[in-house]
Amino acid sequence: MPIAPAIEILVGDEFIDTETAKLIGGALPGNYARISISHPGQSLTANMMTAKLLDMERQPSNTELAVLFLHTQAKRLDGFTSIVSNATRGTTITIYLPVALSDSAASLK
Repeated sequence: MPIAPAIEILVGDEFIDTETAKLIGGALPGNYARISISHPGQSLTANMMTAKLLDMERQPSNTELAVLFLHTQAKRLDGFTSIVSNATRGTTITIYLPVALSDSAASLK
């Protein structure tokens, strides 16, 4: 059985300003935790997030269901997702979740 390529997970933070938020569907300005998951194997396509997932004629793959789950949970938490896919370089899914300050951190502002 062939060995699957490794995935890479990066975590960071990012400030999304008003102008950038306007360019990203569903984004609001603010501070976000950013989680990027990269897979160098066969790329996912934009169709996977749109038409294919809405196609009731077939069973979605586990990968498609996982991507849909991440997107749905990010939206539920007032965040958003970004998918960058390249046929030869694989796919990176980035999840942006708004940062919630604790009461003590908020009082310092």
